Amino acid sequence: MTTKRFKFSHNAADYEALGSYGPGKHFAVTKFPPGVPRMLSTSSAPSCVPVLALVTDVGTEEELRAELDIKFPGFTDFAAF
Repeated sequence: MTTKRFKFSHNAADYEALGSYGPGKHFAVTKFPPGVPRMLSTSSAPSCVPVLALVTDVGTEEELRAELDIKFPGFTDFAAF
C-alpha cells in the first residue's frame, strides 16, 4: 500500500488529504492552523489535528478531487507532496 499526500486550500486555510487509493481505503482530510507543520508520515493523523472528513473507495486522483469538491466546494491549490 502506497500512502499519498495532497495539500489544498479552502476558505484561506490549508488542508491535507492523506491516504491510499482503492476499495476499502480512505483519505483522511485534516486542517492545519497557521504555524503547524505538515509532518504526517503515517496513514493516521496526530491526535492534535482532528480529521474533518474521510474520502473512501476512490481509485484515482480525479475521483479524489471530485469527492473533495463535494466536501470543500471551490478548493484550490491542489498538489501532491
